[in-house]
Amino acid sequence: MVSGETDNERERSESGRELDFAPRRVKWDETVRLIREFAGVKATDRVLDIACGEGILAFEVARHCAYLAGVDISESMVALASERAIEAGAQNVSFQVGDAVNLQFADDTFDRVFCRLGIHHFPHPAEAIGEMVRTLKSPGYLIVADIVSSEDPAWREAHNRIERARDPSHHEMLSPRQVRAILNEAGLSLEAESHWQTRRRFSDWMRIVNADRQTTERTRKLLQEAAKKKSTDLDIATQGNNIEFTHRWMACRALKLN
Repeated sequence: MVSGETDNERERSESGRELDFAPRRVKWDETVRLIREFAGVKATDRVLDIACGEGILAFEVARHCAYLAGVDISESMVALASERAIEAGAQNVSFQVGDAVNLQFADDTFDRVFCRLGIHHFPHPAEAIGEMVRTLKSPGYLIVADIVSSEDPAWREAHNRIERARDPSHHEMLSPRQVRAILNEAGLSLEAESHWQTRRRFSDWMRIVNADRQTTERTRKLLQEAAKKKSTDLDIATQGNNIEFTHRWMACRALKLN
């Protein structure tokens, strides 16, 4: 999955026999491939991608499955993903506007359901997970991948305060323990999880959301204060206006059996 991984490690990740991966540092543009490989998508699978955005994960996964449906609450993102599908001539994908807590699909429809970078936007993540599980066949896999925060509540709140300053649509990044609890409460069996890191440059991070000057400076100030007070575990490094920090990712593969 990444440089330096052995064939045996890849076999364990794809078969689902492992319970944990060692933390690893990867580039941002590798995360989609990592998630797809971790999920072990098969050519016969019908897949649902929740919070699909412009289809970054959807188009990667669609090359390896029978059919993929993408859902996002943003009309503009769905329009962009649909336009990309037409341009690419992708025949096995479709996109629609929808709410994660009210999916317009029948029970037991999909072999796999993905949610990448969506959980931290949901005001009620447990309800969203429950709705995803409803659409899964039995057996079927739910793959959740997101940036996670500290197990320490104070550090986690400081981290989320920074994220909300940058992006008002951000609700809350959870800790790994919280993610596991939601999956367990949904009746899923947590089969495997993976952890890795991405190092962020502040300017690049702000550019992703087209942040204006006021938003940029407000977020910069919070990061600088967090670095000074050591109030998060983001490993913040500052040099003048240049800031770098670390996002920690978690991907879970959970099995629905009944």
